[in-house]
Amino acid sequence: MIEYDDIHPYGDLSHSYDFELVGRRAVSDSPGAYEIVYAYDNINGPIDDATIGEENPNGTIAAQYAYNNATPTTLHNGLMICFDYRQLGAVAETLTFQATADVGAGNQTLTNTALHQTDNPGSKVTSACAEVTILGHGVSLNPATAAQVGHPGKVVAFSLDLTNTRNITDTLVLSYTGNTWNVSLPVTSTVLAGVESTTIQVNVEIPDASPDGDSDTVKITATSQGDPSKSASSTLTTTSAWYRILLPVIMKAP
Repeated sequence: MIEYDDIHPYGDLSHSYDFELVGRRAVSDSPGAYEIVYAYDNINGPIDDATIGEENPNGTIAAQYAYNNATPTTLHNGLMICFDYRQLGAVAETLTFQATADVGAGNQTLTNTALHQTDNPGSKVTSACAEVTILGHGVSLNPATAAQVGHPGKVVAFSLDLTNTRNITDTLVLSYTGNTWNVSLPVTSTVLAGVESTTIQVNVEIPDASPDGDSDTVKITATSQGDPSKSASSTLTTTSAWYRILLPVIMKAP
């Protein structure tokens, strides 16, 4: 705040004027929160040549209140003239930026916020938000467990339902671990569209010499190629059962 008391026109000590200049450091758009205020009191002298207003340093943009034409109605004791900062002659600019999502950050919407501020006096920080939906990867393999019984030397076939659970095309890679008996996968990878399913066959060969009741377990895993952290598995158990031949027993009466 700057206060001027008993200001005289040049070469005229018979007239005097009091006025204050109040300037806010922070810009606010709240009602009644003005950035610049001129307050007048003890006006003793002519005012018809008064010029009141604001302009930028180059004099190219201005806000005029009076220009050599103030009157007792427009300039008097107790008057406060308030100015608000306003953006004039703004030119829109397009801001372009890129965002890279981390692996595993799928299935969510991310908000990117860009902050911008000009170097004009009184400018404020503004923001612009852009939302991007990350299409994640997912896979399911059903059933989670399954069991079958077969005879030695035979091949037992399991059928599994493989599904790409997300809405983006993905390559699903199949593998197996933990088995002792021979296992074959006719299909080791497949491309599925979003939310598409297919049937996968798993063949387990029971050894010829396997004892009756012997069993073997294999774990089938389907992994997303787009996001290797996404996978699903199914545990399959195969049991060997011997053929049984029932012979009639004929007992001769004594």
